[in-house]
Amino acid sequence: MRILSIKEKNEHAPALTKSINSFEYRVNLKGNKLDPFSIENLMNSGSLVITRTTKGREKQIDIRPYLEK
Repeated sequence: MRILSIKEKNEHAPALTKSINSFEYRVNLKGNKLDPFSIENLMNSGSLVITRTTKGREKQIDIRPYLEK
């Protein structure tokens, strides 16, 4: 992970989970390529539901609203 910028948090500032409004992932596919048509279909879809396990419980989450590009 590479940190691009940093700011000091004031002790009265909201928690980081309330302050962070976006982040970016970059994935190296080691020579494999994603089909542009598949990416376009994903971005045009209404939802992308994943299963997340926390504290031993599974939860369905729609992550599509969080994908910008």
